[in-house]
Amino acid sequence: RLQNSSGNLTVVGDYSLEKLSVHLSSGDIRLPAIETRDLSIETSSGNISVQSLACETYSFSSSSGDMDLGDVSGDGSVNAISGNIRAEEVNGHANIQVTSGEITLADFIGQGSVRCISGRISVRIKSLTGDLSLSSTSGDIGITTESQAAFNYTASVTSGDISVTGGTGTMSGNDYAK
Repeated sequence: RLQNSSGNLTVVGDYSLEKLSVHLSSGDIRLPAIETRDLSIETSSGNISVQSLACETYSFSSSSGDMDLGDVSGDGSVNAISGNIRAEEVNGHANIQVTSGEITLADFIGQGSVRCISGRISVRIKSLTGDLSLSSTSGDIGITTESQAAFNYTASVTSGDISVTGGTGTMSGNDYAK
């Protein structure tokens, strides 16, 4: 367990750990390729950067700051109050939520939910293993799918647009692509 009230945390080298828990009040967290059974990262103020993560379960939480998660494999949650969330690939059951900021998922494989109160959601769906729910209260949702992909997902916005590009998926929800 790593804990600090103020300052940056940078880990150099690739690691395989049983469990990793990081709690930082203020400062940036930078991690290389991590393989672990259980990962928990929490910061009040600061950016989180993870090159790649392979685990059974994970939890990321931030009050203020951006998250750049690289490749994430496993089941877990990513929550931010203020800041952007980016991932190159998310593979597993993921629940991702931000109150104010953007969510960008370059490749999504799996199932779960992606929610944004104020900000844009952009996701490229590679394949789904279960339900995927995308919702934004105030902001656009952009969905790109593989050209040969066929799956179901739900997308809804209160104020904003939904755009869907590629694939043969079906969409259900309160609002549809305009």
